[in-house]
Amino acid sequence: ARGVLKFVLLRWDELNNYYYGRTGQPALREEVDVSAFASLLRLAIRLDDPTSIRKILPRFLEKALAFANNPSAPRLYVAGEVLLALTMLEQYPCGQRKDCWETTAQ
Repeated sequence: ARGVLKFVLLRWDELNNYYYGRTGQPALREEVDVSAFASLLRLAIRLDDPTSIRKILPRFLEKALAFANNPSAPRLYVAGEVLLALTMLEQYPCGQRKDCWETTAQ
């Protein structure tokens, strides 16, 4: 799990939705969707990695807001992923304190 997070953070500025497993090269040049960011956020929370949470959170929130303003198919699945990530974030030890997320790692 930590390896997945490390892989993502190393490619953060040029992150794609799909990669070849053996080489780590992008399989398709496709923008990462909100479901993927929700999964990454949940992974960072489960690993108790506040640095990764701070890195992922702004992009996740940006994508979640865009989805809320213009839901795309499959709406129910995506909404479930977003709500699950938000619930886990709220339950994270400092998740309910606004000051916990004020500094965003770029």
